[in-house]
Amino acid sequence: MLSEICWACQKSHAKRKCPAANDYICSLCCGSKRKKEINCPDECQYLAAGKRHWIKKLQISPSQIDFWRAHFDIVHNIQLAILQVKIKRITDLKDSEVKEAFESLIKTYETEERRIIYEYKSSNYRIQTIIDNVQNIINQHRYSEQNTNLNITSTRPKSGSTQELNLRKVALNELIASLKFVLNLINVTVTKNLSNNAFFDFITHFTSNSLQHE
Repeated sequence: MLSEICWACQKSHAKRKCPAANDYICSLCCGSKRKKEINCPDECQYLAAGKRHWIKKLQISPSQIDFWRAHFDIVHNIQLAILQVKIKRITDLKDSEVKEAFESLIKTYETEERRIIYEYKSSNYRIQTIIDNVQNIINQHRYSEQNTNLNITSTRPKSGSTQELNLRKVALNELIASLKFVLNLINVTVTKNLSNNAFFDFITHFTSNSLQHE
């Protein structure tokens, strides 16, 4: 098969057909720009291969995959909240900072489970920014049914904006389990010392740019 010039870098020879651009792309650009600079469609075979690679690399068990599928919307939306912080606000965010933020979030909701209302905060604005953004998504899930079709201000308003809460309502125990699931993924990437941003590389393959509904 004759190769073409990669549409992304305009330098390397390419044999992969990129469905996002309907043109040829080299393997290096495909791997490095996938879901970051290129809006890859879900049916892309190379995106699917990348997902399988990460699942194998992080040794995600069948039971974890089953949990992920059963709670896909809340897990996806939590991960989207993390990505939004990195893409729009703190571009050099590290996995270790996300880990600390999630440990605080879990302590907050486990404390609430014991019928004690106390929010664990961080003096580090980078970590607190993650906490705030994730809690904003969590509030949309937790109070969805009571406020369907109502525009209400989040408990942590973002620039005075309001959001319509229309996501699936999530119980506290499901929320805590989902936060622990994401924290476990973070812990694996940190423990394996893959890179400072391995978790972000991982969730980039699995997270779309919009909230997922049930």
